[in-house]
Amino acid sequence: MKSDIIEVEGTIQLKDRKWYQLFMKGWCRHTDGLNKPRWIRFNYPTSITTMLIILFAATNTVAQQNITEEAKSFIIDNNMNTSFYILVDMSVNSGDYRMRVINFATGETMYKAQTAKGSGTSGLPEFSNIKDSHTTALGKYKISNRAWSNWGINIKYWLDGLETSNSNARERVIVLHGWDLIEDARSSSTPQGWGCPAVSNNAMRFLDAKLKKEYIKDSSKRVLLWIYKS
Repeated sequence: MKSDIIEVEGTIQLKDRKWYQLFMKGWCRHTDGLNKPRWIRFNYPTSITTMLIILFAATNTVAQQNITEEAKSFIIDNNMNTSFYILVDMSVNSGDYRMRVINFATGETMYKAQTAKGSGTSGLPEFSNIKDSHTTALGKYKISNRAWSNWGINIKYWLDGLETSNSNARERVIVLHGWDLIEDARSSSTPQGWGCPAVSNNAMRFLDAKLKKEYIKDSSKRVLLWIYKS
């Protein structure tokens, strides 16, 4: 049926929520786990390099969708704030936008920001929960109380680690704060810190306004910040 066919000219548009099976010939089978399977016609580009780029983009998009679904489920299960949440992907290159502020209801990206990564300590893994390691700790965090900071715009938010991989966040003084050295726009690289997900001062102003608004309404429902590596 024509209504079940989508023409894709050289690109893959991923709008469904689960996964795609991609085959190297003509029609490929598509399933999203919710609706009935359908067939999609791909007009494949001749370049193998272009094909690999498309397949990588498709895989990455599906991975991001899975992250989004897991974040939303975690928020609901733990009675957290359902206005927005924050994702920080440490697999994104330094100087690019690692942080995304996501609208919970629509899934749209409300804001993007460069985010510092921990500089680390020789002999330790790239990511660590160890005190004085100066590394980023992966995992889900609860953005807690607002406080004064020596950095950036003099505002910070304490982060409470919600997983074994980041359970020492308070002891390590891992906080969300601004930093004069981080730029708003994409740059050649982002400065490394001691494990805090620091952002530019303008990004911190945006986050502070959003967080204050939500916590004034209901301070018991904290916002999720999830640092991961895809």
